Amino acid sequence: MGGASLASAKYEALFSLEVDGPVDRADIVGALFGQTEGLFTEEYDLRELQEKGKIGRIQINSEIKGKKTLGEIIVPSNLSKEETAFIIAIIESVDKVGPYNANIQLRSLTDLREEKRQEILKRTKEIIEKQKESENVGSVEEALMELMYSVKGSSIEEYGQSKLPAGPEVKKSEEVILVEGRADVINLLKHGYKNALALGGATGGNVPKEIIDLGKEKTLIAFLDGDRGGDMILRELEEAGVDIDFVARAPSGKEVEELTGKEITRALDAKEPFVKTKERLEEKAKAEVNEVAEEKASVNEEKPAETYQKSSEPAVQEAVPQVEETKEEAKPQLTVDKKVITVLDSVQGTLEAALLDSNLDQVDRIPVGDLAEKLGVSEEGKIYAVVFDGVITQRLVDIAAEKGVKTLIGVRVGNVSKNPPGLTIIPEAELRRQPRAD
Repeated sequence: MGGASLASAKYEALFSLEVDGPVDRADIVGALFGQTEGLFTEEYDLRELQEKGKIGRIQINSEIKGKKTLGEIIVPSNLSKEETAFIIAIIESVDKVGPYNANIQLRSLTDLREEKRQEILKRTKEIIEKQKESENVGSVEEALMELMYSVKGSSIEEYGQSKLPAGPEVKKSEEVILVEGRADVINLLKHGYKNALALGGATGGNVPKEIIDLGKEKTLIAFLDGDRGGDMILRELEEAGVDIDFVARAPSGKEVEELTGKEITRALDAKEPFVKTKERLEEKAKAEVNEVAEEKASVNEEKPAETYQKSSEPAVQEAVPQVEETKEEAKPQLTVDKKVITVLDSVQGTLEAALLDSNLDQVDRIPVGDLAEKLGVSEEGKIYAVVFDGVITQRLVDIAAEKGVKTLIGVRVGNVSKNPPGLTIIPEAELRRQPRAD
């Protein structure tokens, strides 16, 4: 009799079989079809379902042990999960094989498509890994996680006109978790949190109206990385007028996208009211300002104040090694002009950007939120370097490169996938580690 093969079925139902007497496979098959015929409509008749390819060939493995027949029954199904469960209940209703009492019970119901899903994901990873070296395709793990949750019906959605990456329950949930990027949403989704919304391009002073409006309707939890960048994003949200209710932070030095399920739970359980976080950050900022002031005062006591001379040297350069008689090639070392450090200190904690010319003199000082627009309308080649108290984003990188900016210095580098030639991108921490040019 025709029927679907095991390879093409969606589900496979495995039953245990026990008959109180010696019977052969033909008796068992006859009992299955005979006792289920006419129980419900013809649509759910086993013979009819096999003819239509809705269930596959019924496989019976049995053996006679003493006075009993023991074995298993395997039924492949191309029906929906609910209809397959209905057929399982019908088969379990068979209580006789020939003259003997019988007991048929479901042992397991397997989704045969899961193995195929895993094969697809494995092949996807191989393809991405192969292309990663030649093309900038982003995070392999991020791509795989998104694919996996898309297959399982919990895919990332787009929220609002800005198409912000969002979990599938952001619209209906009374509580929304604000995170920085798409990878954060994926990680939260992985661990069962479906109400996360990514700021996406909102960092750098561009907070979409959707985020502001959302704060008026729902409870917002800002779940941010455990670094200074997280502090800055919180300030940006506040300045944009976003009504944040609670703040949760990743452990110090960690990002939300790399947290385990337990770490996420602990961080969200430890959330605190925004007002309390704001007070703590203000105290921290004051302490940093006082520390810098004390440091400068100490330096001034040790030596007379310097007057910086205009220099034609770039903000960051490779020092040219002196040629020695041994003719050994010295490794170039990254050096930093002291004027850049001074500017960096001056913008720290201000959410402002300093625009410098080729002599490293400040030509303008603007809020970080206006930086992209200001660069966009500037004369090409006029601005040599930008030092700002913000996150370096792909948008800023693209605009800076287009306008001939040579150096871009920020608190940290965000989700930047392409670095145009001729533009040097440096996070603050890395810059401060480098030796200073005289």
